[in-house]
Amino acid sequence: MTQKTKKTIRAVIFFILLTISFLYIQNILRWKGELSEDLALKYEQYCTSVEAGEKIDVLYLGTSAIYAGITPIVMWKEAGFTGMNFGTSEQNVLAEYYLLKYLLEVSTPQVIVLDLCDLTEERLADSEKWTVAYTRVFNLIDSFSLKIDMLKEMVKIVPDLNVAEYLFPIIRYHSRWTELTSSDFGLKTQYPEYSKGALMHKEVKEMHFTEYEKEMEKQDVTVFSKTYYEKILDLCRKKKIKVVAVVPPIAYTGGQLLGKYEEMRKFCEQNNIEYINYNEPDVLEEAGINFSTDFYNEGHLNALGSVKISKSLAKRLAKKYNLEDRREDPAYQSWNMAYKEFNKEYEPWFESIQN
Repeated sequence: MTQKTKKTIRAVIFFILLTISFLYIQNILRWKGELSEDLALKYEQYCTSVEAGEKIDVLYLGTSAIYAGITPIVMWKEAGFTGMNFGTSEQNVLAEYYLLKYLLEVSTPQVIVLDLCDLTEERLADSEKWTVAYTRVFNLIDSFSLKIDMLKEMVKIVPDLNVAEYLFPIIRYHSRWTELTSSDFGLKTQYPEYSKGALMHKEVKEMHFTEYEKEMEKQDVTVFSKTYYEKILDLCRKKKIKVVAVVPPIAYTGGQLLGKYEEMRKFCEQNNIEYINYNEPDVLEEAGINFSTDFYNEGHLNALGSVKISKSLAKRLAKKYNLEDRREDPAYQSWNMAYKEFNKEYEPWFESIQN
């Protein structure tokens, strides 16, 4: 081996080690909110199912209301169709659109469930509050062209966006070194196989439904959100995917929220998609939600509340969209096994809070 070859090999090894060290340090410095809802692990489970020959019948997209409010493995037990929950906290519709495009490169579901939570809001990439959600999706996408398309759209809406922070995240985190704790050096996933991406909180906060104002306050649909929800609908039409808008229950209401629900209803009517609002008294009653046991905070269901909504929604979706019951199909026995694990983990807890 020549001296020149040895130098080249040493240089390559040094570069590889430098890159690994850089990525490791960047990962430590990240805000752990970006990693705590590990989209990459959800995506891996989704791809594994598809590669095993399993069809994913329904995808659930949206904010933390979807993330905490819908449990696909319960819907499997109830009606026999499969699903994956890709809801995340603080989600925005632009990121949701690109997440959907990325997911559809793997498989095409029969139905997509959205929460339309962003419809009257403008969750832009230049706001610190919404940055984490953009980053989660941007980091997940490994298609260079799709990644660049997403970034271009973000810049089109926010021209002075710091693009370098998305391409090189360590720029955003470099000052965090003084805040590091032991928890930054390791993050355990919270997605066992049976979760299928859902949150399933084992906490109870007794709620008393609060009505702040009875009079509906007019809310305006933002151009930003309307544009990207329509992009999602157009994409689904091209793929012949049915879309359902679902609003999980929360423990309060008021004029602004009532106005938001009305805009959601009108948007669905205009676009000929089904609208299911579990905050409407008759729908809430049908699901059997108990405000004393079914929430972990005023805006989110715990695991028990999620089970109730999931059972109700499963019946509706299976009937209306003719979703195939695969519970007896040998190719899907992993789903039956996953449900057994779910039941083993959660049934004692359900019994303890209902007795």
